[in-house]
Amino acid sequence: MSRASSAVALFVAAALGASAAGAADQKAKATGTLKDLESREVQVVRDPPTDVRQQQAIEQYRRFLELQSDNAKMRAEATRRLGDLQVEVDESSRATGEASLSGAELGEAIKLYEGLLAAQPDYERNDAVMYQLARAYEAQAQPEKALAVLDQLVTKRSGSPWVTESQFRRGEILFSAGRYRDAEAAYAAVIHAGVDSGFYDQGLYKHGWSLFKQSRGEECVASFLRLLDRMLVNDGKLREGDSLSRPERELSDDALRAMA
Repeated sequence: MSRASSAVALFVAAALGASAAGAADQKAKATGTLKDLESREVQVVRDPPTDVRQQQAIEQYRRFLELQSDNAKMRAEATRRLGDLQVEVDESSRATGEASLSGAELGEAIKLYEGLLAAQPDYERNDAVMYQLARAYEAQAQPEKALAVLDQLVTKRSGSPWVTESQFRRGEILFSAGRYRDAEAAYAAVIHAGVDSGFYDQGLYKHGWSLFKQSRGEECVASFLRLLDRMLVNDGKLREGDSLSRPERELSDDALRAMA
């Protein structure tokens, strides 16, 4: 292996968490006395902008994948991370209005994820790959493809930590498509995951609206009341209006309007 390829391999290994020796060395060098500090020259090194660091990492991962073919696990990790970086760059590009860049980055991320799933179907982190692939499809305005991937994730990877969020995303796609009964089932799965999932309140809210859209008034009221009980009541007492966060206030107001 050439010196350049060795450097790339070392960069990727470090980025994937293969070594913490650098941090240990820095800690060892940090010991000393106040007298030592008096004569030490202070060097201020400015970090490059985030987008520059992302592009540098992307190029290193690309080179690693070009040079390495014997370690399947490291290739899988590098491929997944490269795809994730492309999605991050896409999100940054959209935030700054650089739509032309977004399409290119997303397209490469999708190819990476699809290739990884095809080449290594038993890769232990394929649930995360599938979730990111669905996100990329959604960003490319391909909700049908995103839904198909999420369907596979929740059925074939039912024990994944990504399942609850995937169910919520399924619900959002189905709701937008007017498939309210299917959306209801997806949001019900989110609610079933429990209050600690991070999506429970949003799941109750959209579950209520899915029922509302089906003209199932009494059932939708039940979901909205459960939401309001969580938003407006604390330890059996009604919360003051100014104690509600903005998202809590918006959800509560919307639920009350739907029930009126």
